[in-house]
Amino acid sequence: LEDSEIGRPSTYASIMETLTSRHYVREHKEGKGKQVYLAPTPLGEKIIAVLAGGFSFADYEFTRQVEAHLDKIAAGEERYIDVVARINDTLDNELGKMPTPEGVEQHECPECGKPLRLRNGKRGAFWGCTGYPDCKYTAPDDGGKPGQRAPEPKPASDKTYDCPVCSKPLRLRNGQRGAFWGCTGYPDCNYLVDDNQGVPALPDKIYPCPECSKPMRRINGRKGPFWSCSGYPACRHAVNDLNGAPEGIVAAQVKNQQKTA
Repeated sequence: LEDSEIGRPSTYASIMETLTSRHYVREHKEGKGKQVYLAPTPLGEKIIAVLAGGFSFADYEFTRQVEAHLDKIAAGEERYIDVVARINDTLDNELGKMPTPEGVEQHECPECGKPLRLRNGKRGAFWGCTGYPDCKYTAPDDGGKPGQRAPEPKPASDKTYDCPVCSKPLRLRNGQRGAFWGCTGYPDCNYLVDDNQGVPALPDKIYPCPECSKPMRRINGRKGPFWSCSGYPACRHAVNDLNGAPEGIVAAQVKNQQKTA
């Protein structure tokens, strides 16, 4: 571990505990002095045989580089979210190329033909295309199989609605919690608003965030509606909903911009 620049003295004990408790290695005594060293178990050998050459995290160099990036995060030279995103993309791509075990049913993406893979998200299990990010097809999980996606919502009329943050058009989309309107300027603009029967539920007034002055947006959460800054994730200010308005925030006297096609 020291020669490969992996881990720290404070983490060596926990690493050894993980390897031995999961029966990947065992203690082996040899010689007259009964010198003790660690030897791989048959289970450990099988796991390495499957992972080596197919997954970068099984290589010492991968772990060494990850730890180097973690040191840069601690020193303020890199952002945590950027490092984790790169690591996740690498592992996700490798998992997508992993052959399906014999006897396990494989499901193809209806848009590109590549295999779908069951994944765990913040809101539960779902199926995603292994061709991501080129193909962003997803489907809900239905008892271990890809389920039917909800039909795409349609606007109530041909009217178009401007984003109150950047003035680009809002577009009706389908999310895991139902239909909503999102700015077409995403990812530069993260503004979104709930759908109200094919029309964006835009507030009558603009409520500026007290921390960054960007408009607050009303969101239906798991525990009810609340208001979140449209500058998320750069600004994470959020407040409770109070009779259709953000609690404790005075509305700016600005009307939402709307236009017809």
